[in-house]
Amino acid sequence: MLFLAVKQTLETEFDDLEFSADEVAFIVLHFGSALLMNEERVQIDAVVVCPTGIGTSKMLASRIQKELPEIDSVKILSIHDFQTANFEDYDLVISTIRLPVTDVDYLMVSPLLNEQDISHIENYLQHNIQKVTRNKQYLPAEDFGDVGKKHRPDLRRLLLDIKQVQTGMEAILEHFGVVNMRGTDYWRVLEDVLDGMESDGLLDAESTLRQLKDRETKGGLGIPGTNMALFHCRDESVRNLMFQVVHLDTPSTVIGMDGRDVHMTNLLLMLTPVELSEREQEIMSLISSSLIESEAAMMIFSSSNEGVIRGKLEELFYEYLQNNLMKE
Repeated sequence: MLFLAVKQTLETEFDDLEFSADEVAFIVLHFGSALLMNEERVQIDAVVVCPTGIGTSKMLASRIQKELPEIDSVKILSIHDFQTANFEDYDLVISTIRLPVTDVDYLMVSPLLNEQDISHIENYLQHNIQKVTRNKQYLPAEDFGDVGKKHRPDLRRLLLDIKQVQTGMEAILEHFGVVNMRGTDYWRVLEDVLDGMESDGLLDAESTLRQLKDRETKGGLGIPGTNMALFHCRDESVRNLMFQVVHLDTPSTVIGMDGRDVHMTNLLLMLTPVELSEREQEIMSLISSSLIESEAAMMIFSSSNEGVIRGKLEELFYEYLQNNLMKE
């Protein structure tokens, strides 16, 4: 953030000169050494808004944290949660869809965050330094040492988190499967798959299909560079967290997250209830973000091999437990 602030000021004060990144960085060092004496700590908090909060949003959040290190934290909100959110709590609002608001300043980007999106966000931060840092303050010397200190979590809260995580992971593993289907109409295929779930008492097929179609109208679901598409929704009839892979014997063309056609042979189906706890949302987001984390992960999820994909899910869950609940 300091680099962006200095760069903006140089461009304003010396509009007839052009400074390279190295020259800006040299000047930044002098400001940085002065600010260190005041123990300044500025944290930039962003929020990502998407239709469901369980699919493409996590992919976007992961890309933001990887490509834009100046942003410290990224929270995810669905349109459902968006209605009651207080956007004054965030320095930057990013969305994968057009939001039904006029009083919130936000940036609309692709779920996969291309180079143009990254430049768009960096330019916004650079030209809105004062707004982004409006509520930031210097930390008193006696308080700075306490930043990052770990406090013991509330025991009841921790037990509730453990219960929600256990229930959610067990539900996903219990209902996971790879379903091989014939047909070129993927909506007809999805209807048959959902009918089978309805027979098992897991959801209302008509209601869930309607939500999936509604989600498709809000943006592409195909994952560029793969044979996969992530169909996901939150529906009040869905009883548990669910993830399945539907393998099609004939490729179907769907719109990708970058607006281009994707030839889909593997339909990844992610379903949840409307009301989700923070831990349940994290579990579903864990799966969606892993889809693009590496070439190896993409090969696993596009393999249509139930045992291999199940193994990947178990690996993700174990890492989550190690990095979150076990540390707490």
